[in-house]
Amino acid sequence: MYKIGVAVILSCLAAPALAQSDTAAKPAPEKPKKICRAETATGSIFTKRVCHSAAEWQQIDAVNSRAAEAMRNRPTGT
Repeated sequence: MYKIGVAVILSCLAAPALAQSDTAAKPAPEKPKKICRAETATGSIFTKRVCHSAAEWQQIDAVNSRAAEAMRNRPTGT
């Protein structure tokens, strides 16, 4: 009876140690470096700091470029 109790206690103590070794073995993925820009909203004199990763800024810039190009190429109506 004593041996069973000791075995149960030891198995309970060993389980968290095994779980910690699995998480410690995997390195945390590196977070992409944030790049911050100061942006001013239309009609405001105050700037707002906006931070995104380089990949996100590339997507934002591409969308803004397409929107500006579409605005330049729209029919004027005259």
